[in-house]
Amino acid sequence: MELWLQGKTRPQFRKMSIHPLTFPLDALPNTARNAAYELLQNTGAPDVIVGMSVLASMSIAAQLNYDVQLPHGVVRPTGSTFICLALPSQQKTTVDELVMKPFLDLDKAAATAQQLQRKAYRTKKDLYSLVRQGMLREIVKGEIAGESTDKLRTRLAEHEAGEPVPVQGGRIIYSNTTHRAFLEAMQGEGRFTALLSNEGEAVLISPLFRASGFLNSVWDGPSVLALDRAKGDSVVARNPRNVTFLMLQPQAWVRTMAKLGDAIQANGYATRILIGVADANHGFRTRAPDPTYEALAVFHKAIEPLAQAFSAREAGACHDKREVLDLSNDARIFLRHRNTDLEAQMAPGGSLHAVRGFASKDVEHICRIAASMHAVCGRGLTIDVHTVHQAAQIVTWFGNQTMMVFDPLGPLSPLAGKALTLLEYIRRSFWTINRPAKTSVIGREGPVRPKQEVQKCLDLLMRYGMVHVLTDVKLGPIVVPVQPPLPRV
Repeated sequence: MELWLQGKTRPQFRKMSIHPLTFPLDALPNTARNAAYELLQNTGAPDVIVGMSVLASMSIAAQLNYDVQLPHGVVRPTGSTFICLALPSQQKTTVDELVMKPFLDLDKAAATAQQLQRKAYRTKKDLYSLVRQGMLREIVKGEIAGESTDKLRTRLAEHEAGEPVPVQGGRIIYSNTTHRAFLEAMQGEGRFTALLSNEGEAVLISPLFRASGFLNSVWDGPSVLALDRAKGDSVVARNPRNVTFLMLQPQAWVRTMAKLGDAIQANGYATRILIGVADANHGFRTRAPDPTYEALAVFHKAIEPLAQAFSAREAGACHDKREVLDLSNDARIFLRHRNTDLEAQMAPGGSLHAVRGFASKDVEHICRIAASMHAVCGRGLTIDVHTVHQAAQIVTWFGNQTMMVFDPLGPLSPLAGKALTLLEYIRRSFWTINRPAKTSVIGREGPVRPKQEVQKCLDLLMRYGMVHVLTDVKLGPIVVPVQPPLPRV
Protein backbone atom coordinates (compact mmCIF):
# COMPACT_ATOMS: atom_id res chain seq x y z
CA MET A 1 0.00 0.00 0.00
CA GLU A 2 1.32 3.42 -0.93
CA LEU A 3 1.89 5.71 2.01
CA TRP A 4 0.87 9.32 1.79
CA LEU A 5 3.30 10.22 4.55
CA GLN A 6 6.15 9.44 2.13
CA GLY A 7 4.83 12.11 -0.22
CA LYS A 8 4.63 9.69 -3.15
CA THR A 9 0.91 9.50 -3.76
CA ARG A 10 -2.33 11.12 -2.72
CA PRO A 11 -4.25 9.35 0.08
CA GLN A 12 -6.92 7.73 -2.04
CA PHE A 13 -8.71 4.43 -1.49
CA ARG A 14 -7.85 1.97 -4.24
CA LYS A 15 -10.57 0.18 -6.11
CA MET A 16 -10.33 -3.50 -5.38
CA SER A 17 -10.74 -6.82 -7.08
CA ILE A 18 -12.65 -9.71 -5.52
CA HIS A 19 -9.60 -10.56 -3.38
CA PRO A 20 -9.09 -8.03 -0.57
CA LEU A 21 -5.79 -6.45 0.35
CA THR A 22 -3.69 -7.89 3.15
CA PHE A 23 -4.25 -6.28 6.55
CA PRO A 24 -1.38 -3.87 7.34
CA LEU A 25 -0.06 -5.67 10.41
CA ASP A 26 3.22 -3.78 10.19
CA ALA A 27 1.32 -0.56 10.91
CA LEU A 28 0.51 -1.81 14.43
CA PRO A 29 2.75 -0.82 17.37
CA ASN A 30 5.59 -3.21 18.12
CA THR A 31 3.90 -4.97 21.04
CA ALA A 32 0.67 -5.50 19.12
CA ARG A 33 2.46 -6.43 15.89
CA ASN A 34 4.51 -9.16 17.61
CA ALA A 35 1.37 -10.60 19.17
CA ALA A 36 -0.40 -10.55 15.79
CA TYR A 37 2.37 -12.42 13.99
CA GLU A 38 2.52 -14.96 16.83
CA LEU A 39 -1.22 -15.57 16.48
CA LEU A 40 -0.82 -16.01 12.72
CA GLN A 41 1.87 -18.61 13.26
CA ASN A 42 0.03 -20.52 15.97
CA THR A 43 -3.58 -20.45 14.74
CA GLY A 44 -3.36 -20.28 10.96
CA ALA A 45 -6.16 -17.68 10.94
CA PRO A 46 -6.33 -15.08 8.15
CA ASP A 47 -4.38 -11.91 8.84
CA VAL A 48 -7.56 -9.82 8.61
CA ILE A 49 -9.15 -11.68 11.54
CA VAL A 50 -5.98 -11.45 13.62
CA GLY A 51 -5.33 -7.81 12.79
CA MET A 52 -8.87 -6.65 13.45
CA SER A 53 -9.06 -8.62 16.71
CA VAL A 54 -5.85 -7.05 18.02
CA LEU A 55 -7.02 -3.61 16.90
CA ALA A 56 -10.42 -4.07 18.58
CA SER A 57 -8.76 -5.14 21.83
CA MET A 58 -6.65 -1.96 21.86
CA SER A 59 -9.80 0.07 21.15
CA ILE A 60 -11.52 -1.48 24.17
CA ALA A 61 -8.49 -0.94 26.43
CA ALA A 62 -8.25 2.72 25.40
CA GLN A 63 -11.96 3.45 25.71
CA LEU A 64 -12.01 2.14 29.27
CA ASN A 65 -9.99 5.17 30.38
CA TYR A 66 -9.47 7.68 27.57
CA ASP A 67 -11.15 10.02 25.09
CA VAL A 68 -9.42 11.83 22.23
CA GLN A 69 -9.47 15.44 21.08
CA LEU A 70 -9.86 15.88 17.31
CA PRO A 71 -7.84 18.50 15.39
CA HIS A 72 -10.75 20.97 15.46
CA GLY A 73 -11.01 20.75 19.26
CA VAL A 74 -14.02 18.43 19.76
CA VAL A 75 -13.54 15.61 22.28
CA ARG A 76 -14.70 12.23 21.00
CA PRO A 77 -14.61 8.62 22.23
CA THR A 78 -11.66 6.45 21.25
CA GLY A 79 -13.89 3.43 20.59
CA SER A 80 -14.66 2.18 17.07
CA THR A 81 -17.12 -0.15 15.37
CA PHE A 82 -15.48 -3.13 13.64
CA ILE A 83 -17.17 -5.73 11.43
CA CYS A 84 -15.13 -8.64 10.06
CA LEU A 85 -16.57 -10.84 7.30
CA ALA A 86 -15.06 -14.33 7.20
CA LEU A 87 -16.05 -17.79 6.02
CA PRO A 88 -16.66 -20.64 8.50
CA SER A 89 -13.72 -22.56 10.00
CA GLN A 90 -11.39 -19.58 9.85
CA GLN A 91 -10.49 -19.70 13.57
CA LYS A 92 -12.71 -16.74 14.49
CA THR A 93 -13.64 -18.15 17.90
CA THR A 94 -10.08 -19.24 18.69
CA VAL A 95 -8.55 -15.86 17.92
CA ASP A 96 -11.35 -14.03 19.73
CA GLU A 97 -10.86 -16.02 22.94
CA LEU A 98 -7.08 -15.61 22.87
CA VAL A 99 -6.97 -11.89 22.15
CA MET A 100 -9.93 -10.81 24.31
CA LYS A 101 -8.95 -12.85 27.38
CA PRO A 102 -8.19 -9.84 29.67
CA PHE A 103 -11.60 -8.35 28.96
CA LEU A 104 -13.40 -11.67 29.29
CA ASP A 105 -11.77 -12.10 32.71
CA LEU A 106 -12.70 -8.52 33.64
CA ASP A 107 -16.28 -9.09 32.56
CA LYS A 108 -16.48 -12.35 34.51
CA ALA A 109 -15.23 -10.70 37.72
CA ALA A 110 -17.60 -7.76 37.21
CA ALA A 111 -20.55 -10.09 36.62
CA THR A 112 -19.76 -12.03 39.81
CA ALA A 113 -19.53 -8.82 41.87
CA GLN A 114 -22.74 -7.55 40.30
CA GLN A 115 -24.57 -10.74 41.24
CA LEU A 116 -23.57 -10.33 44.90
CA GLN A 117 -24.56 -6.65 44.84
CA ARG A 118 -27.96 -7.49 43.39
CA LYS A 119 -28.61 -10.01 46.16
CA ALA A 120 -27.76 -7.38 48.76
CA TYR A 121 -29.93 -4.84 46.94
CA ARG A 122 -32.95 -7.17 46.90
CA THR A 123 -32.60 -7.74 50.65
CA LYS A 124 -32.40 -3.99 51.35
CA LYS A 125 -35.26 -3.28 48.98
CA ASP A 126 -37.54 -5.85 50.60
CA LEU A 127 -36.77 -4.47 54.07
CA TYR A 128 -37.30 -0.90 52.85
CA SER A 129 -40.69 -1.81 51.35
CA LEU A 130 -41.89 -3.59 54.50
CA VAL A 131 -40.90 -0.68 56.75
CA ARG A 132 -42.54 1.82 54.39
CA GLN A 133 -45.78 -0.17 54.34
CA GLY A 134 -45.77 -0.30 58.14
CA MET A 135 -45.35 3.48 58.35
CA LEU A 136 -48.16 4.02 55.89
CA ARG A 137 -50.46 1.82 57.98
CA GLU A 138 -49.62 3.82 61.12
CA ILE A 139 -50.34 7.08 59.27
CA VAL A 140 -53.71 5.74 58.06
CA LYS A 141 -54.65 4.63 61.59
CA GLY A 142 -53.74 8.04 62.99
CA GLU A 143 -55.77 9.85 60.34
CA ILE A 144 -58.78 7.66 61.04
CA ALA A 145 -58.45 8.26 64.79
CA GLY A 146 -58.07 12.02 64.23
CA GLU A 147 -54.57 12.08 65.75
CA SER A 148 -51.61 14.13 64.55
CA THR A 149 -49.40 12.29 62.03
CA ASP A 150 -46.76 14.97 61.48
CA LYS A 151 -43.99 13.00 63.18
CA LEU A 152 -44.92 9.84 61.25
CA ARG A 153 -44.88 11.76 57.98
CA THR A 154 -41.46 13.20 58.80
CA ARG A 155 -40.12 9.73 59.56
CA LEU A 156 -41.64 8.44 56.31
CA ALA A 157 -39.96 11.22 54.29
CA GLU A 158 -36.61 10.42 55.93
CA HIS A 159 -37.12 6.75 55.22
CA GLU A 160 -37.99 7.34 51.55
CA ALA A 161 -34.88 9.51 51.15
CA GLY A 162 -32.82 6.42 51.94
CA GLU A 163 -34.45 4.21 49.31
CA PRO A 164 -31.91 1.63 48.03
CA VAL A 165 -30.51 2.47 44.59
CA PRO A 166 -30.64 -0.29 41.94
CA VAL A 167 -27.31 -1.83 41.04
CA GLN A 168 -25.79 -0.32 37.90
CA GLY A 169 -22.79 -1.38 35.90
CA GLY A 170 -21.29 -4.78 36.33
CA ARG A 171 -20.92 -6.54 33.02
CA ILE A 172 -19.22 -4.76 30.14
CA ILE A 173 -19.42 -7.37 27.36
CA TYR A 174 -22.67 -8.09 25.53
CA SER A 175 -23.23 -10.33 22.53
CA ASN A 176 -26.98 -10.21 21.86
CA THR A 177 -29.24 -7.57 23.36
CA THR A 178 -32.17 -5.29 22.66
CA HIS A 179 -32.30 -1.54 22.23
CA ARG A 180 -33.61 -0.85 25.74
CA ALA A 181 -31.44 -3.43 27.52
CA PHE A 182 -28.35 -2.00 25.81
CA LEU A 183 -29.23 1.52 26.91
CA GLU A 184 -29.94 0.33 30.47
CA ALA A 185 -26.46 -1.20 30.54
CA MET A 186 -25.07 2.29 29.79
CA GLN A 187 -27.37 4.04 32.26
CA GLY A 188 -25.56 6.43 34.55
CA GLU A 189 -22.44 8.53 34.00
CA GLY A 190 -19.69 7.46 31.59
CA ARG A 191 -20.67 3.80 31.44
CA PHE A 192 -18.74 1.56 29.02
CA THR A 193 -20.06 -1.42 27.06
CA ALA A 194 -18.47 -3.70 24.49
CA LEU A 195 -20.65 -5.42 21.91
CA LEU A 196 -18.59 -8.48 20.95
CA SER A 197 -19.66 -11.55 19.00
CA ASN A 198 -17.91 -14.07 16.77
CA GLU A 199 -21.37 -15.09 15.52
CA GLY A 200 -22.45 -11.59 14.60
CA GLU A 201 -25.49 -12.61 12.57
CA ALA A 202 -27.46 -12.82 15.83
CA VAL A 203 -26.75 -9.11 16.34
CA LEU A 204 -27.58 -8.18 12.75
CA ILE A 205 -31.06 -9.72 12.97
CA SER A 206 -31.74 -8.33 16.46
CA PRO A 207 -33.88 -5.24 17.14
CA LEU A 208 -30.73 -3.40 18.22
CA PHE A 209 -29.22 -3.40 14.73
CA ARG A 210 -32.47 -2.16 13.23
CA ALA A 211 -32.08 0.91 15.45
CA SER A 212 -28.94 1.99 13.60
CA GLY A 213 -29.75 5.63 14.33
CA PHE A 214 -29.40 4.82 18.04
CA LEU A 215 -26.05 3.13 17.33
CA ASN A 216 -24.95 6.29 15.52
CA SER A 217 -25.58 8.27 18.69
CA VAL A 218 -23.67 5.76 20.82
CA TRP A 219 -20.69 5.99 18.44
CA ASP A 220 -20.71 9.77 18.66
CA GLY A 221 -20.58 9.66 22.49
CA PRO A 222 -23.30 12.22 23.31
CA SER A 223 -23.49 14.02 26.63
CA VAL A 224 -27.04 12.67 27.15
CA LEU A 225 -28.72 9.66 25.52
CA ALA A 226 -32.27 9.06 26.75
CA LEU A 227 -35.13 6.68 26.11
CA ASP A 228 -38.44 8.20 27.26
CA ARG A 229 -41.73 6.33 27.51
CA ALA A 230 -45.19 7.01 28.88
CA LYS A 231 -45.92 7.31 32.62
CA GLY A 232 -42.50 8.80 33.31
CA ASP A 233 -40.62 5.63 32.40
CA SER A 234 -37.22 6.73 31.09
CA VAL A 235 -33.63 5.53 30.84
CA VAL A 236 -30.87 8.14 30.74
CA ALA A 237 -27.22 7.51 29.87
CA ARG A 238 -24.71 10.33 30.17
CA ASN A 239 -21.50 10.25 28.16
CA PRO A 240 -21.86 6.56 27.22
CA ARG A 241 -18.95 4.79 25.57
CA ASN A 242 -18.96 1.69 23.38
CA VAL A 243 -16.76 -0.53 21.22
CA THR A 244 -18.37 -2.97 18.77
CA PHE A 245 -16.60 -5.91 17.13
CA LEU A 246 -18.65 -8.42 15.16
CA MET A 247 -17.38 -11.36 13.13
CA LEU A 248 -19.82 -13.01 10.75
CA GLN A 249 -20.10 -14.80 7.44
CA PRO A 250 -20.31 -12.79 4.19
CA GLN A 251 -23.62 -14.44 3.29
CA ALA A 252 -25.18 -13.13 6.50
CA TRP A 253 -23.95 -9.65 5.69
CA VAL A 254 -25.40 -9.84 2.16
CA ARG A 255 -28.78 -10.90 3.55
CA THR A 256 -28.75 -8.05 6.04
CA MET A 257 -27.79 -5.48 3.44
CA ALA A 258 -30.56 -6.69 1.14
CA LYS A 259 -33.07 -5.79 3.90
CA LEU A 260 -31.47 -2.89 5.74
CA GLY A 261 -28.75 -1.67 3.39
CA ASP A 262 -30.59 1.44 2.25
CA ALA A 263 -31.36 2.51 5.82
CA ILE A 264 -27.82 1.79 7.05
CA GLN A 265 -26.27 3.90 4.30
CA ALA A 266 -28.92 6.66 4.42
CA ASN A 267 -28.57 7.38 8.15
CA GLY A 268 -24.77 7.30 8.10
CA TYR A 269 -24.15 4.15 10.11
CA ALA A 270 -22.14 2.70 7.22
CA THR A 271 -19.72 5.64 7.47
CA ARG A 272 -18.98 4.76 11.11
CA ILE A 273 -18.11 1.11 10.42
CA LEU A 274 -14.55 -0.14 9.93
CA ILE A 275 -15.26 -3.25 7.88
CA GLY A 276 -12.84 -5.90 6.64
CA VAL A 277 -13.15 -9.06 4.54
CA ALA A 278 -10.97 -12.06 5.39
CA ASP A 279 -9.86 -14.03 2.34
CA ALA A 280 -10.31 -17.80 2.69
CA ASN A 281 -7.03 -19.64 3.31
CA HIS A 282 -8.28 -23.22 3.44
CA GLY A 283 -5.62 -25.60 2.15
CA PHE A 284 -2.79 -23.14 2.81
CA ARG A 285 -2.82 -22.91 6.61
CA THR A 286 0.24 -23.82 8.63
CA ARG A 287 0.47 -23.99 12.40
CA ALA A 288 3.38 -24.18 14.81
CA PRO A 289 3.76 -27.71 16.23
CA ASP A 290 4.32 -26.46 19.79
CA PRO A 291 2.56 -23.08 20.01
CA THR A 292 3.62 -20.59 22.65
CA TYR A 293 2.09 -17.20 23.31
CA GLU A 294 4.92 -15.17 24.79
CA ALA A 295 4.33 -12.10 22.61
CA LEU A 296 0.60 -12.26 23.31
CA ALA A 297 1.33 -12.35 27.04
CA VAL A 298 3.42 -9.17 26.68
CA PHE A 299 0.55 -7.54 24.79
CA HIS A 300 -1.91 -8.54 27.53
CA LYS A 301 0.49 -7.17 30.15
CA ALA A 302 0.32 -3.79 28.42
CA ILE A 303 -3.49 -3.90 28.59
CA GLU A 304 -3.80 -5.00 32.23
CA PRO A 305 -3.04 -1.58 33.83
CA LEU A 306 -5.85 -0.01 31.80
CA ALA A 307 -8.27 -2.74 32.85
CA GLN A 308 -7.24 -2.39 36.50
CA ALA A 309 -7.68 1.38 36.42
CA PHE A 310 -11.16 0.91 34.97
CA SER A 311 -12.04 -1.64 37.68
CA ALA A 312 -10.87 0.75 40.41
CA ARG A 313 -13.00 3.56 39.01
CA GLU A 314 -16.05 1.32 38.73
CA ALA A 315 -15.59 0.13 42.31
CA GLY A 316 -15.53 3.75 43.51
CA ALA A 317 -11.89 3.69 44.60
CA CYS A 318 -11.05 6.20 41.87
CA HIS A 319 -13.51 8.92 40.88
CA ASP A 320 -11.45 10.52 38.11
CA LYS A 321 -13.08 10.88 34.71
CA ARG A 322 -11.56 9.64 31.49
CA GLU A 323 -8.42 11.47 30.49
CA VAL A 324 -8.24 13.19 27.09
CA LEU A 325 -5.49 12.33 24.62
CA ASP A 326 -4.34 15.19 22.41
CA LEU A 327 -2.46 15.33 19.10
CA SER A 328 1.01 16.76 18.60
CA ASN A 329 1.40 19.78 16.33
CA ASP A 330 3.00 17.67 13.58
CA ALA A 331 0.09 15.23 13.77
CA ARG A 332 -2.42 18.08 13.42
CA ILE A 333 -0.60 19.42 10.36
CA PHE A 334 -0.52 15.95 8.79
CA LEU A 335 -4.24 15.44 9.32
CA ARG A 336 -5.10 18.92 8.06
CA HIS A 337 -3.26 18.29 4.77
CA ARG A 338 -4.75 14.83 4.43
CA ASN A 339 -8.27 16.15 4.97
CA THR A 340 -7.75 18.87 2.35
CA ASP A 341 -6.53 16.35 -0.21
CA LEU A 342 -9.36 13.91 0.47
CA GLU A 343 -11.95 16.68 0.25
CA ALA A 344 -11.01 17.34 -3.38
CA GLN A 345 -11.51 13.65 -4.21
CA MET A 346 -15.02 13.61 -2.71
CA ALA A 347 -16.42 16.00 -5.31
CA PRO A 348 -18.75 14.63 -8.03
CA GLY A 349 -16.63 12.63 -10.43
CA GLY A 350 -13.84 12.23 -7.87
CA SER A 351 -12.35 8.88 -6.91
CA LEU A 352 -13.96 9.00 -3.45
CA HIS A 353 -17.38 10.35 -4.39
CA ALA A 354 -19.00 6.90 -3.97
CA VAL A 355 -17.67 6.62 -0.39
CA ARG A 356 -17.71 10.31 0.49
CA GLY A 357 -19.45 9.59 3.79
CA PHE A 358 -16.65 7.34 5.01
CA ALA A 359 -14.00 9.69 3.61
CA SER A 360 -15.60 12.58 5.51
CA LYS A 361 -14.94 10.72 8.75
CA ASP A 362 -11.42 9.68 7.71
CA VAL A 363 -9.67 12.04 10.15
CA GLU A 364 -11.88 11.03 13.07
CA HIS A 365 -11.29 7.32 12.34
CA ILE A 366 -7.54 8.00 12.29
CA CYS A 367 -7.68 9.87 15.59
CA ARG A 368 -9.61 7.06 17.26
CA ILE A 369 -7.25 4.36 16.01
CA ALA A 370 -4.17 6.41 16.88
CA ALA A 371 -5.53 7.06 20.39
CA SER A 372 -6.19 3.35 20.87
CA MET A 373 -2.65 2.42 19.87
CA HIS A 374 -1.11 5.20 21.95
CA ALA A 375 -3.12 4.31 25.07
CA VAL A 376 -1.80 0.73 25.04
CA CYS A 377 1.72 1.16 23.70
CA GLY A 378 2.55 4.85 24.16
CA ARG A 379 3.39 7.21 26.99
CA GLY A 380 1.89 10.46 28.17
CA LEU A 381 -1.23 12.18 26.86
CA THR A 382 0.14 13.44 23.51
CA ILE A 383 -0.14 11.29 20.38
CA ASP A 384 2.94 11.68 18.17
CA VAL A 385 2.88 12.00 14.39
CA HIS A 386 4.39 8.53 13.85
CA THR A 387 1.43 6.88 15.57
CA VAL A 388 -0.94 8.97 13.45
CA HIS A 389 0.93 7.84 10.30
CA GLN A 390 0.42 4.22 11.34
CA ALA A 391 -3.26 4.81 12.02
CA ALA A 392 -3.63 6.48 8.61
CA GLN A 393 -2.30 3.34 6.91
CA ILE A 394 -4.84 1.22 8.72
CA VAL A 395 -7.76 3.55 7.98
CA THR A 396 -6.73 3.69 4.30
CA TRP A 397 -6.95 -0.11 4.24
CA PHE A 398 -10.42 0.06 5.76
CA GLY A 399 -11.31 2.61 3.10
CA ASN A 400 -10.35 0.12 0.41
CA GLN A 401 -12.52 -2.49 2.06
CA THR A 402 -15.43 -0.05 2.33
CA MET A 403 -15.29 0.62 -1.41
CA MET A 404 -15.52 -3.10 -2.07
CA VAL A 405 -18.22 -3.99 0.46
CA PHE A 406 -20.56 -1.08 -0.25
CA ASP A 407 -19.97 -0.95 -3.99
CA PRO A 408 -23.45 -1.45 -5.58
CA LEU A 409 -21.79 -3.71 -8.17
CA GLY A 410 -19.26 -5.25 -5.80
CA PRO A 411 -18.84 -8.95 -4.95
CA LEU A 412 -20.66 -8.52 -1.62
CA SER A 413 -23.60 -6.55 -2.97
CA PRO A 414 -27.09 -8.11 -2.99
CA LEU A 415 -26.83 -8.14 -6.78
CA ALA A 416 -23.82 -10.47 -6.62
CA GLY A 417 -25.94 -13.39 -5.36
CA LYS A 418 -28.38 -12.97 -8.23
CA ALA A 419 -25.49 -12.73 -10.70
CA LEU A 420 -23.98 -16.02 -9.55
CA THR A 421 -27.38 -17.69 -9.72
CA LEU A 422 -27.79 -16.39 -13.27
CA LEU A 423 -24.31 -17.63 -14.22
CA GLU A 424 -25.11 -21.12 -12.98
CA TYR A 425 -28.40 -21.08 -14.91
CA ILE A 426 -26.63 -20.04 -18.13
CA ARG A 427 -23.97 -22.69 -17.67
CA ARG A 428 -26.49 -25.46 -17.00
CA SER A 429 -29.22 -24.52 -19.49
CA PHE A 430 -27.13 -23.27 -22.41
CA TRP A 431 -23.41 -23.88 -22.43
CA THR A 432 -23.42 -27.56 -21.34
CA ILE A 433 -25.84 -28.50 -24.17
CA ASN A 434 -24.30 -26.17 -26.79
CA ARG A 435 -27.40 -23.99 -26.87
CA PRO A 436 -26.85 -20.31 -27.71
CA ALA A 437 -27.41 -18.19 -24.60
CA LYS A 438 -29.52 -15.40 -26.08
CA THR A 439 -30.01 -12.52 -23.68
CA SER A 440 -33.68 -12.26 -24.64
CA VAL A 441 -34.29 -15.89 -23.67
CA ILE A 442 -32.27 -15.50 -20.45
CA GLY A 443 -34.39 -12.51 -19.46
CA ARG A 444 -37.65 -14.28 -20.29
CA GLU A 445 -36.91 -17.76 -18.85
CA GLY A 446 -34.10 -17.10 -16.38
CA PRO A 447 -34.27 -17.05 -12.56
CA VAL A 448 -33.58 -13.34 -12.07
CA ARG A 449 -36.59 -11.18 -11.35
CA PRO A 450 -37.48 -8.48 -12.10
CA LYS A 451 -36.29 -8.78 -15.68
CA GLN A 452 -34.76 -5.31 -15.51
CA GLU A 453 -31.99 -6.67 -13.24
CA VAL A 454 -30.79 -9.24 -15.77
CA GLN A 455 -28.64 -6.69 -17.57
CA LYS A 456 -27.21 -5.48 -14.24
CA CYS A 457 -26.23 -9.07 -13.41
CA LEU A 458 -24.60 -9.52 -16.79
CA ASP A 459 -22.70 -6.25 -16.33
CA LEU A 460 -21.43 -7.49 -12.96
CA LEU A 461 -20.32 -10.83 -14.44
CA MET A 462 -18.51 -9.00 -17.24
CA ARG A 463 -16.91 -6.65 -14.72
CA TYR A 464 -15.22 -9.59 -12.99
CA GLY A 465 -14.28 -11.35 -16.23
CA MET A 466 -16.68 -14.28 -15.97
CA VAL A 467 -18.62 -13.81 -19.25
CA HIS A 468 -18.63 -11.88 -22.51
CA VAL A 469 -21.70 -10.54 -24.31
CA LEU A 470 -21.26 -10.67 -28.07
CA THR A 471 -23.61 -9.70 -30.88
CA ASP A 472 -24.38 -12.46 -33.39
CA VAL A 473 -25.64 -11.43 -36.81
CA LYS A 474 -28.58 -13.84 -36.71
CA LEU A 475 -29.19 -14.43 -32.99
CA GLY A 476 -28.53 -10.98 -31.61
CA PRO A 477 -26.79 -10.51 -28.22
CA ILE A 478 -25.55 -13.81 -26.73
CA VAL A 479 -23.62 -14.65 -23.58
CA VAL A 480 -20.41 -16.65 -24.02
CA PRO A 481 -17.96 -17.92 -21.40
CA VAL A 482 -14.54 -16.36 -20.94
CA GLN A 483 -12.03 -18.75 -22.46
CA PRO A 484 -9.17 -19.68 -20.12
CA PRO A 485 -5.65 -19.01 -21.45
CA LEU A 486 -3.95 -21.87 -23.24
CA PRO A 487 -1.30 -23.66 -21.18
CA ARG A 488 2.30 -23.07 -22.11
CA VAL A 489 4.09 -25.94 -23.84
